[in-house]
Amino acid sequence: MRFAAALLLLAGCAPTGSPTAIRVGTDVDASSLDPRLMRDTTGYRVVDLLYDGLVRLDRDLMPVPALATSWESPEPTRWVFHLREDARFHDGRALTSEDVVHTLETLLDPDFGAPLRSLYEPITRVEATDAHTVVIHLEKPYAPLLSYLDVGIVPREADELGRLGSRPIGTGPYRLKRWDRGSKILLEANRDYWGGPPRLDAIEIVVVPDNTARAQAFEAGDLDLIQSPLSPQDIRRLSADPRFKGHFESGAAITYFNFNTSRPPLDEPGVRRAISMLIDQETILNRIYEGSDERARSVLLPSSWAFSPDVAQPAYDPAGAESLLGSHGLEVERWATSDVATLNPLLSDEDVAELEGPLPRGPLAFVGESMFHADAYQPAAPFADLGAALLADGIMRPAASVLRIVQLPERADAIEETATDWFGRTLEWGW
Repeated sequence: MRFAAALLLLAGCAPTGSPTAIRVGTDVDASSLDPRLMRDTTGYRVVDLLYDGLVRLDRDLMPVPALATSWESPEPTRWVFHLREDARFHDGRALTSEDVVHTLETLLDPDFGAPLRSLYEPITRVEATDAHTVVIHLEKPYAPLLSYLDVGIVPREADELGRLGSRPIGTGPYRLKRWDRGSKILLEANRDYWGGPPRLDAIEIVVVPDNTARAQAFEAGDLDLIQSPLSPQDIRRLSADPRFKGHFESGAAITYFNFNTSRPPLDEPGVRRAISMLIDQETILNRIYEGSDERARSVLLPSSWAFSPDVAQPAYDPAGAESLLGSHGLEVERWATSDVATLNPLLSDEDVAELEGPLPRGPLAFVGESMFHADAYQPAAPFADLGAALLADGIMRPAASVLRIVQLPERADAIEETATDWFGRTLEWGW
């Protein structure tokens, strides 16, 4: 696993004063601006400006008041939230507890299809006891509850029209002015925001999918701010340019292996541990990301209240992994160079040349007879069966060697579900 390091690069401000509008470069367009249906980083970032949750997460991932001014838990399975009375949606309607109830009930509705529904499943009932009080009932005590209540609250009446994905109505500091799909999203300041008017009059989010093209647009002055993902080469060049200011911090994204633990042999903790021992994090970080990302020690961010330094994933140990796999009736096979090139369409000619000759032990392992295409998260034909999914952003490109794990006497069952990356959400924007 690895943590993505968040990078903001800002162009120097003109000496005449602070800007009233900025242009932000991003890599993908939003798929939806409904806070319950987001699936991409741009959606998360824009929705954070359009909506408020009951709480917001500060830079240490701790919940602080937002639409809820205070809360208490009279008992472990009951939480009472008191709403602010000065919050209004962008259409002028006042926020009420019925909007909160509606938002959480739709999140829990299986037919609604919220990607993060499972995070809210311990909630058994949500009730509005008056116009500004909401009570959440739980099946059992649920420690992460507050951390997930930063989800944007939607207006119940407007949601009945089913248009919030493209015509968002929130209570946030900015409102949507125009959305040119695949091109740009224009936000304007909400001067009636309960937290006070924002410092900028407008924010234009410009979609530039190619990382290098986005960096070049920033250098040319066409963009005022860009952020990761960026190539290590662009990061070094732009950080050294005195015209720009760079800000680095640990990001909220993580690259990880996702296992279907209900299927053999991945239902065995020892097998999962062995696979983890085949991942050379240091090589991935130093050779591929060139030091621009951080090593992950668990699935929790170090800034999380639940993080413990005593919990860490196994160290890179191929010999130990092969021994452990052998004890579970599995063995490791090596692929020829030609097979590696066929399996991995992201390999360049230089990468393939580097693989000629005996294959040394390397940083990556693929389970079963498949890999995931690093960009599209689709199985790379003709290898359609999955035993585990490697979620990565280019992580497979310069593999120095590839190991295949096969089950004896039969091949491992395939995973049927597709995992998603980038489930972490943006903490704060830099303006």
